[in-house]
Amino acid sequence: MTIRRWFAAFTEATGEVPTHVVFGHSYWSSDEVAEMWSEVVSNALVPMEELPDSLLDREF
Repeated sequence: MTIRRWFAAFTEATGEVPTHVVFGHSYWSSDEVAEMWSEVVSNALVPMEELPDSLLDREF
């Protein structure tokens, strides 16, 4: 599942549109992604519009 698909499912189920994502190493199944984002957003609240499409569409 991708982040984009998860948020679409959340919106469909709740009617709410997520605006931020919380990132931290423990949330990733991929060490590559955790490493890529660790310096920038480790354990940070990040607005959705700041996330690159390459991350939103990556399969986890």
